Amino acid sequence: MERHSHVENLIIKNSHSQRIDLLIEPWAEELAMQPNTAYQIVADGPTGACLEVEFAEGHVTVYGWPGSVLTVFHGQDPLCECRIPAPPLPLNPG
Repeated sequence: MERHSHVENLIIKNSHSQRIDLLIEPWAEELAMQPNTAYQIVADGPTGACLEVEFAEGHVTVYGWPGSVLTVFHGQDPLCECRIPAPPLPLNPG
């Protein structure tokens, strides 16, 4: 059975005058984003889901979807490679 893949590209830019943290979940990676810095996130995983982004005071969190892997780039340079596929979401006991 062929497994279909979905690739997403996301650019996150820090337009604030102070540093913010970029958190990459569920891999627990943390990157400092200096002012006027942009990072590109390239995610690859099974179709049917997508990246999720949460903005909070002083940080931005990007969540991969189950089965996805991702890489964070600054320009052409990879800063973070999350090569272990994100685990499935826990079942909601009913």
